[in-house]
Amino acid sequence: MLCKRLGGPNYNFTAHGPAEFVDWGASSRAMKVEGAQFVSAISHFCSVQLTLAAGINAWNKIHIVGCGLDLDEFKVSNTPLSKDAPFLVIGRLCPAKAQVLIVEAVAKVAATHPYIRIQMVGDGESRADVEAAIAHHDLSEQIKLLGWCDNAEVRARLTTARALLLPSFAEGLPVVVMEAFATGRPVIPTYIAGIPELVDESCGWIVPASSVDSIAASMIAALQTLLERLRACGEEGRKRVECRHDIKKNAAKLAESFQSGVADSQTGSSKI
Repeated sequence: MLCKRLGGPNYNFTAHGPAEFVDWGASSRAMKVEGAQFVSAISHFCSVQLTLAAGINAWNKIHIVGCGLDLDEFKVSNTPLSKDAPFLVIGRLCPAKAQVLIVEAVAKVAATHPYIRIQMVGDGESRADVEAAIAHHDLSEQIKLLGWCDNAEVRARLTTARALLLPSFAEGLPVVVMEAFATGRPVIPTYIAGIPELVDESCGWIVPASSVDSIAASMIAALQTLLERLRACGEEGRKRVECRHDIKKNAAKLAESFQSGVADSQTGSSKI
């Protein structure tokens, strides 16, 4: 932005969320949107946040281009699920991801479904809190902390998971949900930010943030759902990712925005 004001070229930027939407003024969001040739938002939620910061006059310069996956790296799993197939949790252990609530929910579920299993991939500042909650509820058999895993191991664990579990307090539109769908697995996320744009009851269970009872109820529902229904949820998720989050398709959309911007610069037009 400063370079442009000093006579340099036009610029654009991409916004993901959620952290950059917390304090618009501190990062001069409105000023940056106003000066940009176009802004790429990864979801409708993201587009709205940018518009709230910059004003409705910025609406037409905000382009929605979703995050993308290389779908060649994700194959739909045909692995038969066992009765104790685990729920998989992927992400940094931190307050925003709310993994401690998973422990509280599992304590409720285990009373009637002692075979429930949770695998948590990731590490972070909340690990001690999660470990303390596991010890308090005596759930060391039900919940395993795996630490950081590489991409190949994460994909392998998704293929044997009953569902992805993501009870976050703050997200943009999580790529990990797309990865679960790409593998043909249903998801249990929270009803926040851009997540409802991708997830509904046809491909998972979406719950209110902070509701331990809702997390527990969704896990019980997933445990009691017939495998054919779980497979159908995963297939619907895969279709949505293929339609909306194929990296090749979305890269082409972004390239089109770049090309349009270059053409407008050459003609002296400011219209996007």
